[in-house]
Amino acid sequence: MGPWYHRLGRGADTSPVDATPWVPRAHGREETYQQDLEDWGRVAEELRTLTRRVVVDIDREGRPAARVGIKVRYRPFITVSRSLTLPAPTNDPEALAEAAVSLLDRIERDRPVRLLGVRLEMTEPEGGY
Repeated sequence: MGPWYHRLGRGADTSPVDATPWVPRAHGREETYQQDLEDWGRVAEELRTLTRRVVVDIDREGRPAARVGIKVRYRPFITVSRSLTLPAPTNDPEALAEAAVSLLDRIERDRPVRLLGVRLEMTEPEGGY
């Protein structure tokens, strides 16, 4: 990639410029906590809050979420992620929050949590990407 970036930076690249706007496939948010979360009830509530914030982002796109993913980073900086495909696309904040929380059943709950993240993958736009 280095030589290509070098040509771009010098204006020597002859690739055509495409003005087609970029269309995101997903939106996500994550938060690093000042104090590690040790109460898993609080972890679930924080996931719900993050999910509601991401729903606002996908609502701006006008497309529902088809897949939900979470990211959990434990105290010693070990990171795991889990995801699931929804039975039907939705932008219902409560349904998406519960789907995110359900993914906690797929991870170990034996360590404090340093960071949480939620990703909502949207349905494909009309005409594709």
